[in-house]
Amino acid sequence: MGKDCFRISFLVMSTVSVVGSFISLILTLRTRKFYSQDIYSRFNTCSQAKEAECEGR
Repeated sequence: MGKDCFRISFLVMSTVSVVGSFISLILTLRTRKFYSQDIYSRFNTCSQAKEAECEGR
């Protein structure tokens, strides 16, 4: 009884871990292009323009 319970719980936990790793890999591959871009450039240019406005006053 003890070995069967341990085997079942081990299989469930390992299956969940493998599925989670696979989903993480898929999400990494799907978002790689987005995060390789400079996603903060728009925010940096906006903040620099606001700083220039503030300094001009």
